[in-house]
Amino acid sequence: MSDPANNRIRIRWSTPREQKGRIARTLAAVRSWVDGAVAGSDWRLRAPLLPILAWFLWRHARDFHFAGIYDGLNLALHEAGHALFMWFGNDMWMIAGGTLLEVACPIFAGILFFRQRDPFAMTVALFWLGTVFLDIAPYAADATRRQLPLVSLGDGPIGHDWFEMLFRFGILRYDQAIGRGFYLTGLGTLATSIALGVWVLVRMARTKNAATTR
Repeated sequence: MSDPANNRIRIRWSTPREQKGRIARTLAAVRSWVDGAVAGSDWRLRAPLLPILAWFLWRHARDFHFAGIYDGLNLALHEAGHALFMWFGNDMWMIAGGTLLEVACPIFAGILFFRQRDPFAMTVALFWLGTVFLDIAPYAADATRRQLPLVSLGDGPIGHDWFEMLFRFGILRYDQAIGRGFYLTGLGTLATSIALGVWVLVRMARTKNAATTR
């Protein structure tokens, strides 16, 4: 008979040194992939976009309700999401579908840019995702008050997505905290995307300089 003690599942926790080594290897692999992807690209063609993105971040940080030029695109995707998820035959999916499609589109764009080996475009897609979080923030925070002007594709009564979702999950009283969470997440995502964009351009410049000095 086998010893029951030998059949137990043993869990081995990584040591801090092993964790640091794994992180270092991952970062080295990312840097190597970026360097290979940006080889031969000119950072100067992309650099002017970063100050514009930084200005949008500054405006969002100053105004909770600020809407940038991308707000119209996000709104169109939101309404399209309602129409798309309506075919699932469940009103909860239809209500949440606007937000789901808004979030899914920049993620899908980032995946496409990854497949195209364009890391700078991936940082722009990440910025887009941050703007979606910032669009959601005031909507979620308005769930109890329901004072924001809303739009709808149909002629029927206009419902408030986040009132319905938070009410059904029994967390309507946390609407302000949820809205603030989306807002901070959006700001953090914008800041991260800009920082990564700067890093990608630095790698692009170094790769190009290294190629010209050979």
